[in-house]
Amino acid sequence: MILAYSKGITSSRQIERLYRENILFMALSADLQPDHSTVADFISRAPDALADLFGQVVLICDRLGLISKEMFAIDGCKLPFNASKTWSGTHAELNKKRKKIDRAVRRMQQRHREQDTAEQQPDIYEYEREQIRKLRATSRKIKQF
Repeated sequence: MILAYSKGITSSRQIERLYRENILFMALSADLQPDHSTVADFISRAPDALADLFGQVVLICDRLGLISKEMFAIDGCKLPFNASKTWSGTHAELNKKRKKIDRAVRRMQQRHREQDTAEQQPDIYEYEREQIRKLRATSRKIKQF
């Protein structure tokens, strides 16, 4: 699930297809290939735990240098990576931003559930992928701070 989310894939049907067709997903799942209803059930049972785990994985990847630190964006405002923490805002402002990001993650998970309910196979648009990437980067920076 974390690998799918990292690629901007939030549809249980698309994730099911990845378990059947993508070698990385086959390896990570030990070739179990759960169907879309199993994936959707898993997501609906523990959405907060999955969101927290995803955030922790992003932080670990960051600490291992697996994520580029050239630039990150908050609400479309591009800032250089070495921006001072005092210039970036107070703790209260950062908490407000973090809560906004967490709401966006919850909306993404809600969209996932809605897509599963509609039993559609919608495409993930490039804009949405970029937004997901930006939100993850921002959340990571705020949590690290």
